[in-house]
Amino acid sequence: MSGPGSGRLRWALRAAQAAWFVAVVVYAGHFAATRWAEFRAQPWRVGASWLALALVLSLLRRLLGALRWMLLARFGRGPAAPGESLPFLRAYFLSNLAAYVPGSVWYIPSRIHLSRATGMTALHSSAAIAYEMGLLVWTGLLLSAYCLALKIGASPGGGAGVLATAAALSAVPLYPRAASWAARTLLRLLRRPRDLAAVPARWAASVWLASVGVWACSGLSLLALLKGLDPAVPGSRALFVTSAAAAAWSAGFLAPWAPSGLGVREGMLAWLLEGLAAGPVIAVAVVGARLLTILEDVVWALVALFLPEGRSRDAAVRSSD
Repeated sequence: MSGPGSGRLRWALRAAQAAWFVAVVVYAGHFAATRWAEFRAQPWRVGASWLALALVLSLLRRLLGALRWMLLARFGRGPAAPGESLPFLRAYFLSNLAAYVPGSVWYIPSRIHLSRATGMTALHSSAAIAYEMGLLVWTGLLLSAYCLALKIGASPGGGAGVLATAAALSAVPLYPRAASWAARTLLRLLRRPRDLAAVPARWAASVWLASVGVWACSGLSLLALLKGLDPAVPGSRALFVTSAAAAAWSAGFLAPWAPSGLGVREGMLAWLLEGLAAGPVIAVAVVGARLLTILEDVVWALVALFLPEGRSRDAAVRSSD
């Protein structure tokens, strides 16, 4: 889609994102000012070891995401020589910073551009991003169903049934034909309708397991953050917290007017975690989760600066011609 109409749409989206950002900042300031007495009265029992664990798990989450990207990027290339996959990790870590630029999909052209130095064509990068995006949304929405079911009053048995169904459906991408169909469909949505090679079952399983690991680290990092602010938060709620983290991420991803899901994820997370701890603890944990996400991206981007870039861009372009 191009032309004056698409240009106006882009500007309207940017204006909506700017207005949303200002609204979130104003609301956050108002919330802190009106609830300041509650924050001061809260008997804070900060656990440094739990907070450190939250940071480690957050960093591990991004590393698993990078390994998943490496699998996607090396699809069809065969075994990698030692060190050959490092440029793919570099492209992944650096492109994640583009998600903070107004317009939450800037990381897509950024990753395509950076991946050219690894020899990936624009088609290969687009297909890999489409598969990664689709798998994240699919598994995130399914995992979200558990906490949402419990939140609206489902019994523990009903919640377990929802979880079992979601787990079964999440494994659909393990079926090679389903994985190939999903990738082709997402490519068409990206306006790149091309044929893809068949997806091997072992490769699909590796990508799926990496995605499961990402969600597990997200939930456990959030739980560690909550326990670092209030040790009384029960560890038995790990599954619910993980589901809540997935629901908040999914809500933010599906809100194009919110840059990087700002405000939407925090609001959804605060609502889902309500009752798990005192209000001030939940509020600080929600903000802390956002700060951990930013910190992990910055840390891994700094690491990426020391990783090899790969082949020259000119060589990469020639290989795609």
